[in-house]
Amino acid sequence: MRDQQAEYFGWWDQAIEPFAGDARRQIEALFEAYLDLARFKAKADCGCKTSRGCALGNAAVEIPEGNEMLGGIVHGYKTEIRKRLRKLAREAGARDPEVLGDALMLLMEGGYYTRLTFPQNTGPVAAIAKAARALVEVSLDQLGGRGSLAPAGKLQRLHRREASLRCGSCIGRRGGL
Repeated sequence: MRDQQAEYFGWWDQAIEPFAGDARRQIEALFEAYLDLARFKAKADCGCKTSRGCALGNAAVEIPEGNEMLGGIVHGYKTEIRKRLRKLAREAGARDPEVLGDALMLLMEGGYYTRLTFPQNTGPVAAIAKAARALVEVSLDQLGGRGSLAPAGKLQRLHRREASLRCGSCIGRRGGL
């Protein structure tokens, strides 16, 4: 299991390294690389057609209760993934990096298992990179600051427009956005 862990974090580091200093792009690159792993293709080293999910997550299901050594390895592995995603979220400037990091982890974990139920990765995992980008955009756009796709002024105009539509009296005078 420790070899699987080292291999996974080697893959992770390789996926994000080209974008050092740009945490937002690192998150995007991580999920793009994840999607590349999930795509249906023959693996020359094992002869299988697709991965069967997270090796350590699969092992966790089989570990008997009370086996603290093996359970601890899996817990440590998942804790490291969580820590890394939260760190990237914080560096990207997320308003609540713990929530973004955890949401990205849930997305990643769910992706492992939906791949098993949809043939040739045609299900939800096909949208994982887009979903990760959407989570990041929402977390950053609400800041109206760094990393945001929508400038603060545009967000303020949208909020004013929304308020004017609610009252109905300003529509004709302002002419929209």
